[in-house]
Amino acid sequence: MYKLTKIYKQNYIQLKYSLILILFWISINTGSKYVTLEYFKSEFNDNFLNFFRAYIPYLIFFYFIFNFRLIKKRNYDFGNLFLLFFFYGLFQLSGLLYNPTNIYEHYWIVCLFSLLLFFNSVQKEKQNIENLIFQNNIMFMFVIFVVFVFITFRENIFSNNLLYQSSAFNILYNNEQIPRSSGLSRMGLLIFIFLNSLYFSKGVNFNKLGIIFINIILISIILLLQSRGTILCFVIIFVLINIFYKFDNLLHRAKYFSLIIIIPLIFFTSYSNGKIFLINAFGEKDEISQPKKKLKLKNIEINLREDFVTNQKDESLKNKIYAFSNNRMNAWDFLLQVFIKNEINEEMNRKLIHQGYKIHTFQKKNKINFLTGYGPQADRFFLQNESKENASKNVIGPFGAHASNGYIYSLICSGIFGLIIFLAINFIVFFKILRLIIHNNFNFIFLNPYLTSSVFTLIFLQLRFFFENSFTIYGVDLIIFLSSYLILEKYYKRIKF
Repeated sequence: MYKLTKIYKQNYIQLKYSLILILFWISINTGSKYVTLEYFKSEFNDNFLNFFRAYIPYLIFFYFIFNFRLIKKRNYDFGNLFLLFFFYGLFQLSGLLYNPTNIYEHYWIVCLFSLLLFFNSVQKEKQNIENLIFQNNIMFMFVIFVVFVFITFRENIFSNNLLYQSSAFNILYNNEQIPRSSGLSRMGLLIFIFLNSLYFSKGVNFNKLGIIFINIILISIILLLQSRGTILCFVIIFVLINIFYKFDNLLHRAKYFSLIIIIPLIFFTSYSNGKIFLINAFGEKDEISQPKKKLKLKNIEINLREDFVTNQKDESLKNKIYAFSNNRMNAWDFLLQVFIKNEINEEMNRKLIHQGYKIHTFQKKNKINFLTGYGPQADRFFLQNESKENASKNVIGPFGAHASNGYIYSLICSGIFGLIIFLAINFIVFFKILRLIIHNNFNFIFLNPYLTSSVFTLIFLQLRFFFENSFTIYGVDLIIFLSSYLILEKYYKRIKF
């Protein structure tokens, strides 16, 4: 009877946390606009489902706050990284006082605190369910990846456009945009990391041929999506894989290289050439394609996005770097000038005027707040400008919609204190990974695929932090980051130094 009760309790706990995790995933890709009174009045009937999704984090937040039994049982001490994230959220709330028109952006802090309460509760459970949570995250991500990659290929297969420029990325699903190339690439690489950890695991029996087959498809898709940041991260991760993992012999290493690098490259070059045949046979031949950079390798045509590389000989190195960054460095420069001086210099003025923007229509700060910034989404607040005539509705400013850098985002939204916090977070994670590797002499790589996958996932997200807002804000990256950190922390505590 006791065993049955214990099993029932275990199943109940696993089911409860899995259901809450599903709710978090359902709430992703909504946003703070759904908590504004104006949007509620005008859009509720057309976006009822999105309103429900957006309020899910509030429900989870209040569930943990008002469930006194849970609080008493688990004694929320928010140790270590959770404490840093907690103060990061408080600093952003303080920043909203200096930017009161954006008070509705408190939504992102509620989402952050909900996740912190959830993962802290997971950590305090006597059952070790960290692996289950991580596994569920990968499963949810895999489903999303497969669905939207299918939609993307379906829209692109008879198109002259690159997959990166697929018209599917302009489709609204439930009145919200589907994941773009960078988001899909990110999910593909995270799935690859997990499956690769299973492939090299010595203690777990999986169909390794099937894993390799899926990984070949994943890397091929990542290459075709041409998200430069994800491709760069994949190259670094691949190098680390070859350093950390002990291959059986040189032949095994060569086979792995051929399967993970050579075959996806063949698929990458074959896709555009295969599309030419399909379009000529079944497609519309007069379709206007997006700009692209065409390379020739004998009779094989290789198509790259126009800004994938820059070879303009007459431009300075600085201009080439700015062009390669796809406006990211312009956005960083603009935001830093606004944050520090509340105005932009003459060079930035000329760039904006040249693009057709009216300088006086950019938002400015009413009060200076270097210490705690200007609240969640402040980067969007300063970058947004719709004064350019005949601009696409998808273009809300001159240099993109957001900072596209975790450190810049944390500085703008939570000030110098927030920047220090994220420097500390990344240092702590890197330090713990390094100590774990040194202490175990790489042995954990083969024995625990969840720990291995978590380590590589954290490394990837820390790299991505340089060119995306990543886990500074509620979304896939933050959920995966906290889930991975729980597993790292669990094994780190077992080390006897």
